[in-house]
Amino acid sequence: MLITPDRFNEVNQDFLESLIKNGIEENIHLDYKEQLGSNAEIAKDLSSFANSDGGNIIYGIREVNNRPTEIIPINQPNLREKLDQIARNGIDPSLDVRIFPIHVNIEGNEGQIFLIYIPRKYPILHQAVKRAKYYKRTEFTSSPMSNFEIETAFKLVYNYEERINSLFQNRLHELNSGEYHVNIPSQTRMLIHMISIDALETNRSLNLGIVFSEFDNYLKPPGCTFGKNIERNLHGLLVSCGPEPFSDNYVGYVQLYRIGMIEAIDSSLMKPTEQLHGRHYNKPVKILGMWYLEKNIIDSCKMYLKTLEKIGAGLPIFLYISFTHLRGYKISLVPYKDSFISRDSDITKRDEILLPRIKIDSFKIDFEEKLKTSFDVFWNAFNQPGSRNYDEKGRFINQIYKS
Repeated sequence: MLITPDRFNEVNQDFLESLIKNGIEENIHLDYKEQLGSNAEIAKDLSSFANSDGGNIIYGIREVNNRPTEIIPINQPNLREKLDQIARNGIDPSLDVRIFPIHVNIEGNEGQIFLIYIPRKYPILHQAVKRAKYYKRTEFTSSPMSNFEIETAFKLVYNYEERINSLFQNRLHELNSGEYHVNIPSQTRMLIHMISIDALETNRSLNLGIVFSEFDNYLKPPGCTFGKNIERNLHGLLVSCGPEPFSDNYVGYVQLYRIGMIEAIDSSLMKPTEQLHGRHYNKPVKILGMWYLEKNIIDSCKMYLKTLEKIGAGLPIFLYISFTHLRGYKISLVPYKDSFISRDSDITKRDEILLPRIKIDSFKIDFEEKLKTSFDVFWNAFNQPGSRNYDEKGRFINQIYKS
């Protein structure tokens, strides 16, 4: 059992009591603690989960023979802050954990139980600073890693950024050769790739079934407004958008790979159009409505990161956003306040644009802020100083006053 942050709203006193009633045993992903130990002990436990497969620690539950027996409310002040400080300062490199306090009342004894979610970080190892050791999680305990285990992890992580970049470049080459998961017509496309460090482990296979029944909340193709279908395939789960009426062509898809990678492709947001922002054209023109495009990218990235967290993918995760068949396009400047200067941007001479790669070290990320530099680069390709969808303080806002 792994309680990811998207399930925190399900966890209350009744949930905790059900763990006891059903005798849910400790395992590689779950540990019960009646009390908080020393700072060094807490750091040891946190690092052991990060260096293994991730998981949960529940503080405030007594266990006997690895099974929960009683809820013991905790009344220690500022405990949440203390746990967060240990994760950040007592572990090297610092660890991003999710801490969820649960109010309980056991026969008049009120207090809190603390549920912690620790994401998988292996093969990037995290050391418990005070004890200067790397720990791992076994079925019921945390124990020091052997020299061989540490050496193996360091070999796996060696040049991992270059290896992930190579994995992406190889996949991009396959796409340029037409190796899509569904039939997408040869036209301008937007591509989003999120690749977890897990993808470097050839024997790694994540459980994708936990998102199958709710795929519309986790695997929506960018720009898709109709006909979403999910199927299992050789690589994992595929959600396609289409086909278009009277055609075998699809407008896009999302492929979730069991190795911890997402590939999302869309051809609908950048199709030549006869109407945009109140302007009508005699024939379809290559012109982009950037607020809608940027908003769609932001929302898609939020969803896909949530998906990778849900299936237990490890950090860091690398984000690649690219575009193909762009030559001849321009950006509509009509919606923005200074549109009297120019109604459209220059026409780009680039056929392909690869935005700067983004390294994601936490599942708590502000994509609006993180993507600003990437969006600025895209606008630069059209001879514009930067994205007009951010205010002077760098905040992403709806700048459109006419649609």
